[in-house]
Amino acid sequence: MPAPLDPKVAEARIRAKGWIPTVPFPGADKPWPGYCATCKKPGKPKYGNVCSPGSKQGPCRPCSGSEKKTEEEARAVMAIRGLTPKVPYPGNRVPWESTCGNCGGTTSPTLSSVRKAIKQGQPKCCDTCRRNGPIGPEQAVDLLRLAGAEPLVPYSKVKTPWRARCLNENCRAEIKPTLDNIKHAGTGACLNCGAFGIKADDDALVYLMVHPTLAAAKIGIAKVGSRRIALHESTGWTLLTTIFMSGRQARAVERHVLSNWSALGLPYGVHPSAMPYAGYTETVSLDARRLDDVREDFDQALRDLAPERAARANQPSSLEVT
Repeated sequence: MPAPLDPKVAEARIRAKGWIPTVPFPGADKPWPGYCATCKKPGKPKYGNVCSPGSKQGPCRPCSGSEKKTEEEARAVMAIRGLTPKVPYPGNRVPWESTCGNCGGTTSPTLSSVRKAIKQGQPKCCDTCRRNGPIGPEQAVDLLRLAGAEPLVPYSKVKTPWRARCLNENCRAEIKPTLDNIKHAGTGACLNCGAFGIKADDDALVYLMVHPTLAAAKIGIAKVGSRRIALHESTGWTLLTTIFMSGRQARAVERHVLSNWSALGLPYGVHPSAMPYAGYTETVSLDARRLDDVREDFDQALRDLAPERAARANQPSSLEVT
């Protein structure tokens, strides 16, 4: 049998958690009346729930966000996030079906997750919007073509099946991928032929290119043996760096760089019309990001995600970007 807990030790521990008891220690599994040192509101947490090893539960329900909300209070929190509930409030930790005011789609976050998103300063939108960012029709078409398909109808929404035709001459099947899957699954638009997209175990490469006339840089990935780089070179792009690695690594490095550019709010380097072979969403303006910084973005992604490939020759480019 474990030794009885010293009441003085128990009080010191729960005070360290931010709770001020107003009665003597009643036992580890019994409510312990007191008040929060932060908001001064009263309550009755259990010592065992708050102070047991590994516990992440706070003693004050209002401060932790776990306090039961009224319907009106809960809907007000959802409105701050730009969400309109479609059903009655189910509770803090139960998915709550709602309509996103940004994209009009249906989402089902918990009130707890919405409160966390607000605290983190996330924009008014659902997780799908936040994950994909604002996507215009031209960008959507570019991403679809990169994944190996030609649209048959205008772009709608990221999770709406999009009628398209596979660009593989040996397939040409009519398909219905979603843009959300294209952006994040990394397997290409057509599941029938698998001719496009880079699979995790493919022999692949990640490359960095520059277009001096357009003052733009581009990162990209390709299967070993493909004509992707040659096609871009035919339109004025110059290859700076090629690093061979697995498809999984190449895609991770590319996403790392693109996520960094997006987080910095950097503009694309070219207009879609300047890239007949698609890929303008993988470019950055060299008026907004110096070439040396672009190289460092690329090198940092290698160091973080493919360190065994990072020890490469890094000679300064002799190109003059005008």
